[in-house]
Amino acid sequence: MKKMTGFTMLEVLMSILIVGIGMLALAGMQGRTLKTVREAEQQGVAAMLAAEVADAMRANSYASINASGSVTENWTNYVETSYSDHTTAPATLCNAASGSQCTNAQMAAYDLYQFKNNLATAFSDSSQNNVRAIICRDSNASSTINFNDSKLGGCTGGTKLMIRVAWKAAMEKTANTALGNNNANSSASSTTSRVYGYVLQFEP
Repeated sequence: MKKMTGFTMLEVLMSILIVGIGMLALAGMQGRTLKTVREAEQQGVAAMLAAEVADAMRANSYASINASGSVTENWTNYVETSYSDHTTAPATLCNAASGSQCTNAQMAAYDLYQFKNNLATAFSDSSQNNVRAIICRDSNASSTINFNDSKLGGCTGGTKLMIRVAWKAAMEKTANTALGNNNANSSASSTTSRVYGYVLQFEP
């Protein structure tokens, strides 16, 4: 007689367990991949919109002429001393649809409004609770990003103009615990979010 062969119940259960663990690991990897992609997208959006407002600034410099006839360009109308959300549209809309003849100051106010509202739209955060930006003078582009600070952790003065963007993004509690909430770019008090930042040094 031939000996009968087959799977025992224990072998079947072990196989199911191994497959289940593999599926959970795969799901976890997929979730982390999607999160990484989302973070890269947010970084790209911040960089793109910062570059856009920098282009607008180059097109709207404020020129002054001294007694000797030398022309100096500056962007005083764009410099902010502290964060402002600019959720309210300025009185004068400096776009093609309005047909308004705008001064340098009015154009700067409209550019700031557009910049910050485009950020809010891109990050799906109309109240700007999770994304903020400021244009200010600073001496160091690598300053620590602090979301809750009125100057986003920078704007210490100097000759350089910086466009600083900060945003909050969800993160796994285990990863946040590992960072101890003391990461240089993590100043959020929540255990499930981390602050990311992008700083662009303005070049005329």
